[in-house]
Amino acid sequence: IDGQGVALVGDVLVADDIAAGRLIRPFDLSFPAAFAYYIVCPLITAERPRVVAFREWLLEEAELSRGRQAEPRRLSQ
Repeated sequence: IDGQGVALVGDVLVADDIAAGRLIRPFDLSFPAAFAYYIVCPLITAERPRVVAFREWLLEEAELSRGRQAEPRRLSQ
């Protein structure tokens, strides 16, 4: 991936590659995402052990990745 161009992606998707030196962050700019993720399932299955385990795992992963992201900076207009 190194030397192949420029990409606009979320920090969490490239954090490992930046840490390993395969990618660089050419500008010290961050923008807040204008979207969200949702866990959707039928109400009748929401408390099944596998669904609960998946939901808890997903939330834990989101918290871990949130800790790896830099705080977004506001750009002056």
